[in-house]
Amino acid sequence: MSSMVQCPVIGCAYDPSEKILILTANGKSLKPQKEVLLNSCGFDVEEDRFLIYGCQDIPGFDAVAKGEAVPLEIVQPGIVKMTMDILQKNPLIQCILLECTELPPYADALRAATGLCVWDAITAADFYINAYKDN
Repeated sequence: MSSMVQCPVIGCAYDPSEKILILTANGKSLKPQKEVLLNSCGFDVEEDRFLIYGCQDIPGFDAVAKGEAVPLEIVQPGIVKMTMDILQKNPLIQCILLECTELPPYADALRAATGLCVWDAITAADFYINAYKDN
């Protein structure tokens, strides 16, 4: 299951004029999947409110493409800095979605640094798992 299935729900939580930042392993490879995302996840990546940025240029993150262990202590500061720079340039961003399954380890650091809601594959799984739990 892709964390992108959360996009329609996240989109409903914010005003249509507000932006949603989507971080992915490689920004260039996500947009060509437009039809799959529209049919499988119910949203259009071309919609103006979704701002897609890739992490491919963050020092150490190239380990993902190489199939190697990602050095958290090197990558985390880079992801936080890149996100803060994006937020400074785009003040209408209200939340963050981490598309890549390599990104959930950075969710807490992003929440702490930005004060924004951060969704990822774990929050998507929790949504479904919690539906089976007693209140």
